[in-house]
Amino acid sequence: MSNLRVLLLAMTMAGSALSQTVPEPGELAPDRPGFGESTEVVGKLVTQVEGGFALDRGGRGGDRETAYAGPQTLLRFGISRRVELRFEGEGYVWQTARPVESLSRASGLSDHTVGLKFKLHDEGKFGPALSLIGNLSIPVGNEALTSGAVDPEVKLGWSKNLPKAFSISGTFNVASVSDDKGRVLDSAFSISAGHRLAGGFAGTWEVYRVNLERGQGTSWVAASGVTHGLGQNAQLDLSAGHTVAGARSGWFLAAGFVYRHPHLKAFL
Repeated sequence: MSNLRVLLLAMTMAGSALSQTVPEPGELAPDRPGFGESTEVVGKLVTQVEGGFALDRGGRGGDRETAYAGPQTLLRFGISRRVELRFEGEGYVWQTARPVESLSRASGLSDHTVGLKFKLHDEGKFGPALSLIGNLSIPVGNEALTSGAVDPEVKLGWSKNLPKAFSISGTFNVASVSDDKGRVLDSAFSISAGHRLAGGFAGTWEVYRVNLERGQGTSWVAASGVTHGLGQNAQLDLSAGHTVAGARSGWFLAAGFVYRHPHLKAFL
């Protein structure tokens, strides 16, 4: 047998072995749209890109703030069946504030985060699925937009499938956030429901509470979104939300996409 045949046979056997050890990815489970995160990880050696654009406007009386951000990007890479590596950022931000006295503008790159997501527990007959995300925010943003320090954050997520194609989920977030006065402990939580619709569509409904800047109180936001699958590995989404209670009124619009590539399979 020639050396070329031996090499081709070895490559074929190696590819077959790898195909048996790397499972096919399951149902697409993005971390968008919405404030909360899914409890799923992307799967071993799978790359998933999630991105979009958002418009946010809020304030009271003559004090108004408007922000455009994009492309908001989340890059997820599966290290193992239960662990993924994550890189995330708002992208480029255009921000204007119109206080009663003056108008101010800021634009530039946002801070970005690097993190790990762990699938702690699979969903059981009665118990929910659980996941944990640990992030570090890296101060790479524009001077007017960065926190100026490395800020840690932890997110605990849960989810449960319900009868008749409904689901329910939630997250609880805790972060140490830097500002010009030092550090402050920040927290947020969300609860959401989802339902599969006809024609590849699905709907989401969410309520979440977030802390505003130091000493400015909290806001409760109600949001809704719709997603549409494009085959097994892609999705489009559109969402909107409005403040329903709290110290700062406002609304947002967002649109985005998800693309999953089980890249190793392309070479086997």
